[in-house]
Amino acid sequence: MVKNILIDNNVKAFLENELMGTVAPWRVTSGGFNPVRVIVSNLDYEASIKLIEEFNNSEPQEETDDWQQE
Repeated sequence: MVKNILIDNNVKAFLENELMGTVAPWRVTSGGFNPVRVIVSNLDYEASIKLIEEFNNSEPQEETDDWQQE
């Protein structure tokens, strides 16, 4: 989800250990703790932190059925 937030805001990001972190996390890190990491450029680091904090502090929005209304 974090990767998608960053990409939607024009920050290039990728996941390190995406496949192995979900299939066999204990092989990637000791005890399988935090096996997947989001990687961004040093130039985008501050903007990335702000976007993630903004997301974490935001209130959930109610879903609407606008797509069903014609």
